[in-house]
Amino acid sequence: MLLVNFIYIIIFRGLSFFALKYYKLSDVEANIAQSIIFMLAHYGTYNLKTSLLPLLLGYLLGKLYTSSKSLTPSIIFHGLYNFF
Repeated sequence: MLLVNFIYIIIFRGLSFFALKYYKLSDVEANIAQSIIFMLAHYGTYNLKTSLLPLLLGYLLGKLYTSSKSLTPSIIFHGLYNFF
């Protein structure tokens, strides 16, 4: 499970954020876009009504990434969230 969290964070916060920033999106715009991608990736787990939770978590994890400039806080938070 730890490896899955690590891969998710690298894909959603690392690669997607970097790619979105490459297209000149601001931090806020890139964070919103990557949180929507994160929500869509979790859509099979949730239905449309409960997709708001992954959207908000994706945004929060993106904020952790932009404020710390490191993936480590997002990896730790995502791991703790999945643990509980």
